[in-house]
Amino acid sequence: MNGPNMPAGPGSGILFLIDALGSLRELIVAAAGDWDSSTPQTAARALIAHREFDGCAIYPAGGEQGRADRNTHSSDTLEPLAASGLPRYLSAVSAEVSASVMRVGYAHYEPDLARRSGQLHGSLIVLPIIAPTHVLGALAVWSREPYCFKPWHENLLGLYSDVLSLALRQRGFPDGASATSGQADSGPRAASPPDRPTASRGRRLDPVTGLLSRSAFESSLQDALDGGPTPRRSPYLLYLDIDRFRWIRDHGGDQTADRVLRIVADILRREAGQDIVLGRLGGDEFGIAVDLETEDDAVAMAQRLVHGVDAQRMSYAGQLYDISISIGLAPIGSGWRAGHLALRQARDACAAARRQGGGAIQVYSEAVDNQRCLKDDGRMLNHLTSALKEDRLRLFAQPIVAAHPGANEPAGAASIHEVLLRMLDKDGNLHGAGAFLPLAERCGLSVKLDRWVIQETFRLLAAARRPGLEQSELAVNLSGHSIDDTRLLDFIIEQFAATGLSPERICFEITETVAISDIDAAKHFIRVLKDIGCKFALDDFGSGHSSFLYLRDLEVDYLKIDGTLVREIARDPVSLAFVRSIDDIGKIMGKRTIAEYVEDGRVLEAIVEIGVDFAQGFWVGRPEPLERWLS
Repeated sequence: MNGPNMPAGPGSGILFLIDALGSLRELIVAAAGDWDSSTPQTAARALIAHREFDGCAIYPAGGEQGRADRNTHSSDTLEPLAASGLPRYLSAVSAEVSASVMRVGYAHYEPDLARRSGQLHGSLIVLPIIAPTHVLGALAVWSREPYCFKPWHENLLGLYSDVLSLALRQRGFPDGASATSGQADSGPRAASPPDRPTASRGRRLDPVTGLLSRSAFESSLQDALDGGPTPRRSPYLLYLDIDRFRWIRDHGGDQTADRVLRIVADILRREAGQDIVLGRLGGDEFGIAVDLETEDDAVAMAQRLVHGVDAQRMSYAGQLYDISISIGLAPIGSGWRAGHLALRQARDACAAARRQGGGAIQVYSEAVDNQRCLKDDGRMLNHLTSALKEDRLRLFAQPIVAAHPGANEPAGAASIHEVLLRMLDKDGNLHGAGAFLPLAERCGLSVKLDRWVIQETFRLLAAARRPGLEQSELAVNLSGHSIDDTRLLDFIIEQFAATGLSPERICFEITETVAISDIDAAKHFIRVLKDIGCKFALDDFGSGHSSFLYLRDLEVDYLKIDGTLVREIARDPVSLAFVRSIDDIGKIMGKRTIAEYVEDGRVLEAIVEIGVDFAQGFWVGRPEPLERWLS
């Protein structure tokens, strides 16, 4: 992406990214010292120094004057706390979008401002600045070029947003700091949207299309159903799937597939209108929640979308691609699970539409329910429940090794292995956890599985007598439901007492998403077990929901860097820069880092050069049965 103020050349973009990450690290280091009123302006200058951003503004929550309604973010009085390079004609739009972002608590992306007005140009992205319980402000960034923002742009800006949150909180937000003065006064307080968390890291943009991610879509849908900060009724849900998308990817490659996704996303933006919730739900799947009067109106919208996509023809690398979509429709009822139910029903209707040959529309009904998927789930659930009863669950162990032994690891340092769950079905087939754990979560079996894994792991490790195992450490995964189950804490402590196993030999892994979804429960769970000597790892860090603010508050020992970033670092300089940044900031916060998905020698060399502490993946060690490793 070479804008008018960027030097040409394939390596220029990554140089600018590295410069920006350097500025980010300087701001993070500065967090240990005194923040002052110049920090937001420092952040603005750092952003503009990154030449792929042409303008930015940082807005505090509330306006310059106090208002009777403290829960209102009004663009009429919204003045930037700091700004640089933002054209005057964009000021009103930037303030309007920022006010909206502060109300709803998640990012907004306009890939082509010309669609809003012919007098505007370029693209705008706005992210909320979040404290654990309040929206503190918004960060708006503008580029002269339309459709310019890439996945790493939003991730990078998310890190800046975290740093700005620290700065604003240090200045007194949300305790009444003035929006335009470095001194505390009686100005407006940052407002927290009622009855909902404001952790924007869990509510992000899809990096390819700029639409809401699945988690953001589901949160926005739930807000609409709950009558949250932007109350409205959304009685219909449309689930869209791109026909023959696997063939497009297989024959055209990832670039072609991503181009098709962006084309479809742009058509959905244009044809579906403004008053909708629109997101990318999966690889080639999209969702629209819309307020329409009748089913006929919903079918008419679906037909308009099908025709709009069908009219597209894309030629790439000499190959012509016809694009079409299938759509499933479902009404959204009432109740706290209504959104999840409508998503499932619309998905099943979409599957029925695909079976008609694609380019079709299907309204959900019991008659077209996806019986095949239900049967598959039922069969797997039977396998799982019988495996629990008949002792057909198996534990494997995969090594986590020092990335550069002898450099950071003292002699005789403890080895670490992650415990992996497998299931043996009645036919003798071994299933990985990915085949049954999501179903176990949905059916309320995950805590029961976690209990079995904990009990069996503790028993086997305590009974092992192989020389050299005394200092070994096992990492055990926990589900989200287990973190919320206070009885599990008592169970774990009982198992330590029953087996005589030292707590220092166990490291519990929880995913980043689980940790920040209920931060208070996670903090309590971690604190109780760390007090008796257990360690903790934050898994899948950097997977798209990361917030270094929450990392400060979680007393974890290890950061496991998300494997989807790690496996690309040998060929993608952007992934390399992000892994380096996560490692740097993790080290500043006193955490040790683990790189997942180390599957070839080049990736291992890259993480060694970065300074990551540990490596995990097929290149350094494959899983083997836990009993075999202990024997």
